[in-house]
Amino acid sequence: MPVIRVYTGPSTYEELDLDDYYVKTDFIDELRTSPVYMRDLRLYNNGVPTSQLGTPTIAEIAMIPERFSNKLAFYDISKIKFYTSNNKTTWTEFVVSDDNKRKLVGGDVNPWPPPLIIPAGTPHFRIEIEAAPPYCYLNALYSYWDSQGNHIKVKIQKRNCSTLAWEQHTDSDVYVSSWPGHLFLPFEFIPFDYNSTSSSDYNAIRIDFVDIDWIYPESEIRFYCLQIWGGFPVGKRTIYSVDEYKKTTFPAEVKATTFKRSSDNAEVSYEDHNHLLSHLSDVAFTNLSGGQMMIYTPEGGGKWVNFTPDFALRSHTHSASDINSGTLNSARIPNLSASKITSGTLSTDVLPDIPFSKITTLGGNDFLMSTPDGGLTFVSTVPFDRLPIGSGSNEVAIGNHKHSASEITSGTLNSARIPNLSASKITSGTLSSDRLPSIPFNLLPVGTSSSTVARGSHTHEIAHITNLASSLDELHSRISDLGVTSLKLIRSRGATDNLTGVGTGTTAGSVTLTESVNIGDTLLIEVNDNRYYDTTPKVILATIGRSSEISSSANMISFSTWNGTYFLNKTFTVWASGTTLYFGSKRQFTITLLSDGSSLTGANSDYTLYVGRVWKVLI
Repeated sequence: MPVIRVYTGPSTYEELDLDDYYVKTDFIDELRTSPVYMRDLRLYNNGVPTSQLGTPTIAEIAMIPERFSNKLAFYDISKIKFYTSNNKTTWTEFVVSDDNKRKLVGGDVNPWPPPLIIPAGTPHFRIEIEAAPPYCYLNALYSYWDSQGNHIKVKIQKRNCSTLAWEQHTDSDVYVSSWPGHLFLPFEFIPFDYNSTSSSDYNAIRIDFVDIDWIYPESEIRFYCLQIWGGFPVGKRTIYSVDEYKKTTFPAEVKATTFKRSSDNAEVSYEDHNHLLSHLSDVAFTNLSGGQMMIYTPEGGGKWVNFTPDFALRSHTHSASDINSGTLNSARIPNLSASKITSGTLSTDVLPDIPFSKITTLGGNDFLMSTPDGGLTFVSTVPFDRLPIGSGSNEVAIGNHKHSASEITSGTLNSARIPNLSASKITSGTLSSDRLPSIPFNLLPVGTSSSTVARGSHTHEIAHITNLASSLDELHSRISDLGVTSLKLIRSRGATDNLTGVGTGTTAGSVTLTESVNIGDTLLIEVNDNRYYDTTPKVILATIGRSSEISSSANMISFSTWNGTYFLNKTFTVWASGTTLYFGSKRQFTITLLSDGSSLTGANSDYTLYVGRVWKVLI
């Protein structure tokens, strides 16, 4: 009778009669839930073929890369989103950069810092993944992670392609933790399709990390990679592809310190590459046609260029007839004798601007003037009758001319040109405030009447402030009715500072006050069941009755929360010794309304209390 020996511990085992295999249900259940230790597991070569798609065997997964592959490798990062929640009902999107999304699902390095971090103290965290081509099966979740001692539950949801309703796919309440380690969650295969309307397919999944137990509340949870493995379609575990001729194709850039040719192990270069001139050996260029030349162009990336331009010899001349446009620079014209010009009249259009230095025979005169017979003469002063007298833009004014005040239309007069004026001369318009001088204090009408001004340093009686006296009287009356004279802040917290944890369950915790508290003192205490400043902390009024712990119901203080499904009544005790305020017996009773509204269920448990500001009521 065939028997299989199954090890249930390092040195313990059970022998299973294969003839009774399908009736030993208790033992089969144990195999499904407990670790099974195997020293030499071998493939059963029975010669019987099998064919299936959604549930690969351990042997197939281990032996055949095409049978089980990572369907999230290099995934479309626009399909991945992240969320946080305080109650598993309302979720807020959590921003992760595109660069970190790529590191999370692509590559096989161990990135630092980790691409995904759950912030310390987050109650619940979610990863939501929309389906992208191609259609595939999902069978298992894997991540290399580090909870740093904190515990999480991992659950999977899926969205139906037909109804678009979310369905719970896995719902284990087992806590997992690692520091660091490998997170693995196998599950029944999910047909994952981005374009289906079938009720048998699903177009999105959620990976929920819920009910996080922050055993180390200051330590974040880190994820270094995220993979989802499946058995369809056929896959591979390498990024490159190889065809039938052994040609290997890489989907992106390939980097290496060197590439070598297999035939002689010689280092080879890229098809497009450059060389320094020092790397070139002597080369003789032959058969260049007339007019051709080879030049080196470093500005073009360091390449030799062969081109055929039309060019003149380095040493060549021009005929004067070749200069048929433009104007010669005066530096190109030599000093000439007037005898060189023997006929015709020079056009002013062909004369350049001639610098004064080129005119060498002025003899101390400064002007060149025409004569009545058409000649030119040099003069030191232009005669008055030869000047263009007038008021136009191309004319000159006579020496004894005058101007109307209306002709002064720009610039600013020198103050010396303005006479001293009487104030009576200003009869219209309004002076700019910039023109007014500072008025000395002794010229101001200082006083307490309606026609005077008050000094800068002055005081008012309460009676002078409208309605202030009556408002203060009413406030004083109300405070007196309560017997409270004031509140004194004896433990502070910044507006955006989180609350302080004071222990879980019966473990006592404490905060330090700025002054001592005695039995009989009444305090206002800011508390909550989580640390965050923006989750509406509650203020509890309590009178200190003891200087040591007591957990009877008569000493309990409580506050309640309700989110439509869960009603939680949270209790604790409080006592004081000097400037230390203690908290104990942090217990809660949870009442759950069933989804159909038919009945309520209740349970009690421990919780963690957080404390913020504390005020003392002064009587």
